[in-house]
Amino acid sequence: MCGVILSKISLPKKRAKTITFSDMAVISPKNGSLCLSIRVANLRKTLMIGSQIYGKLLRTTNTQDGETIIMDQVNIDFMMDAGKDNLFFVCPLTLYHVIDKSSPFFEMAVDTLHRQEFELVVFLDGTAESTSSACQVRTSFIPQEIMWGYNFLPIISRSKEGKYRVDFSNFSKAVPVATCTLCLLFPQHQG
Repeated sequence: MCGVILSKISLPKKRAKTITFSDMAVISPKNGSLCLSIRVANLRKTLMIGSQIYGKLLRTTNTQDGETIIMDQVNIDFMMDAGKDNLFFVCPLTLYHVIDKSSPFFEMAVDTLHRQEFELVVFLDGTAESTSSACQVRTSFIPQEIMWGYNFLPIISRSKEGKYRVDFSNFSKAVPVATCTLCLLFPQHQG
């Protein structure tokens, strides 16, 4: 009985070490919108079920009344092409946050991003399928760890036999892509 209790207590910590995030976040166009993207992978063969990912942008802000809020927390929603509810976490995922008028990144630009003072904290909550134990993993990105005008290299391919393959050597690698902020945010400026 002691062994079962001890394994239940120690497994969530070990489980958290097998979830990994990309070293950098990237900002690039996706489906006609400017998006901030991150990657996350489950390094174990056992699944994480009921996984959800969300973020908090921590920064100092000044209100219109002149009050300074030292640790203002702004919610950052992440999604994938299938939506933002319960991630199907069987392979590495690229998750993105759409930078629209409601996003705190909307007022930032390529030349001002690295002069900002904030920390983007990203959380992944899930349940280990094999033990039903809850697990929470987190990482964070500061402005110097966000690459504007870059996109992640592909990591999933399909063999001739139809099997999927994951190339983890490209997990955090990014390549420059054409990113015109004015054209994406204000389509009337295209041309």
